[in-house]
Amino acid sequence: GGNVRFTGGRSMPGVVSAYCEPLPSGPGEFPLEVLPPVLREQARAIADVCRVPLDLVGPSVLATASACLGQGLEVSSAPGRRTAGNLFILCVKNSGAGGSVAYHHATAPLRGWQADALRVFEAETKPRLERERATVKADYDAALAARKAARKNGDDAGVREAEETLDRLQRELAAIEPQLVPPFVWVSDVTSERMAALMAARGETLAHFDADGADSVAGILGVRYGNGEHAADSLHLKAFSREPVAISRQGSGKGGASNVFLSSPCLAAFFVLTPDVFRMLLASERMLLGGLLPRCLVVQSIARPQPWAADAREIAPEARERYERAAFALLASYRNREPGAGHLIELTGEAFDLF
Repeated sequence: GGNVRFTGGRSMPGVVSAYCEPLPSGPGEFPLEVLPPVLREQARAIADVCRVPLDLVGPSVLATASACLGQGLEVSSAPGRRTAGNLFILCVKNSGAGGSVAYHHATAPLRGWQADALRVFEAETKPRLERERATVKADYDAALAARKAARKNGDDAGVREAEETLDRLQRELAAIEPQLVPPFVWVSDVTSERMAALMAARGETLAHFDADGADSVAGILGVRYGNGEHAADSLHLKAFSREPVAISRQGSGKGGASNVFLSSPCLAAFFVLTPDVFRMLLASERMLLGGLLPRCLVVQSIARPQPWAADAREIAPEARERYERAAFALLASYRNREPGAGHLIELTGEAFDLF
């Protein structure tokens, strides 16, 4: 905690950046003791082996745990309000200070889970679904021909039977199509439109992680694919607090109409940024007043490039394996639950007073 005074005169609680002047009560080193034992152990191991400070590693393992939870675990944070474990974290650090190495080790379980899921999808699930889709389409064409023949012969019963078959086959096709979307749990380089489509097909839950967040920030600011007049932050804003999203766009010459409805979208976000990119965010009135930055936990790392130690080693296999098992357990138990089926944690009276 602690307030931070920006050089431009604005203030925002809890935010520290290279372009801020911390007040005397500003935050210190990342409070590793508040993490659960498995995360604490892995964060310490990454910091020791990769020679990076805890303020770079702590947010990385915390963001990974957040992505593994999805919206499967909720806290009753206020009367009638449930808050999920999805966090938005911005880690600001100088280039070459070890951010990519820390990110690589911390997010390894997410990458491993997704890589395994994609291999199974490409080798087994996708071929089976494409075969089923081809079979249903062939049956659909046959039913169309049967209806045409029945109409020609004046067979009203035959027409009704063919149309019932067509309706059933249409439903079967509609059920197959979403399953053909690859099983992403996290994405890096993605547009908000594609992100919405992935969420619609995969339980409305996703993580937007980027170890070099310049392109992601440029996309959100609207300067990557446009002139910056229209920010692309709407889905991030709504998916932070799980507000419904309805997207309907007229198709162009390159494709048909797009219709996506999300009843409870849940997004976790983690971007590693250099100070110049974070300054772009701070300079945007839309990001400050529109709500994206106030939703973020922002860390300014003290990391600086360090020489490798002569006795540099790998992270101990037992620590890495415990971390991976814990992440996989969260993914299986919570992340992949259906929206609305989350496990609810009730607050104690003391915790409620604190909130």
